[in-house]
Amino acid sequence: GLRALSPTALRPLQLGQDIPVRDRDNPPGLAGFSCPSEDGVLFGSVYYAEGKGNPTILICHGFPGLEKNCDLAQALRQAGFNVVTFSYRGAWGSRGVFTFAGTARDVANVTRHVLRRKLPFPERFDADTVIPVGFSMGAFSALRAAAACPEIRSLGLIGVWNIGRDAEASRTDRPLKERLDRLLVGAGCLEGTTRAALWNEILWRTEEFDLRRDALSCGGKRILLLGAAQDEAVPGDVHQRPLADLLRRVGAEVTERLLPGDHSFSAHRWAMVGAVLDWLGALGY
Repeated sequence: GLRALSPTALRPLQLGQDIPVRDRDNPPGLAGFSCPSEDGVLFGSVYYAEGKGNPTILICHGFPGLEKNCDLAQALRQAGFNVVTFSYRGAWGSRGVFTFAGTARDVANVTRHVLRRKLPFPERFDADTVIPVGFSMGAFSALRAAAACPEIRSLGLIGVWNIGRDAEASRTDRPLKERLDRLLVGAGCLEGTTRAALWNEILWRTEEFDLRRDALSCGGKRILLLGAAQDEAVPGDVHQRPLADLLRRVGAEVTERLLPGDHSFSAHRWAMVGAVLDWLGALGY
């Protein structure tokens, strides 16, 4: 369960009940922001928690971004975190060309933007803590960013998609290739790319996009791996379990959970939210 309110603990969260605002000078709020990222500009939102100096969760959405986990963002804000959401280059109005490789650099650039106090009302942020929480492709992006960014010490991976593993397997697994082809139709709502271009990218970068390479650079980090038992898009025994085992071997502090549900936890949203909150509470927030 969640502990009582203290300067370093999660705020008590009661589902379906609002918590009265006590800091009238720094109430919960919402602001938009932009962040440069290489040749593009990312657009996003900040859900401010009550008070000053709050740690930040960075929500990283999946491909192409139909599920943005805004319910998770709102719950984390009520629990005492500032929550940053954004869209990758070429996605949902952010400027630039969408590539899978670029998503990880976008996560890294937003992380540094927060830590450098570049977002509105910088006094509302803890300048030392940004925790990416990625879903599906967003988990791929978050883990790749964490491998390259020592500033990222903790991260959450929900329904992690190891793109490199699927790209390699699709060469001989026809049903998987057909499923990926249907997924990549989502390129139609992204800028600067096509389904064919994304196929070319994952097939040319198969080795680079295998998250087991990135896991080797994540020793010492604290990582949540949260999967769904009925996930047919990224089965846990193929995508989550090998990563969890490798991360433990390199010295990461791994929390692995498997909950009922499909890839998007469509009927188990509160279970997913609760698992994330439990992990953050165990980290001492």
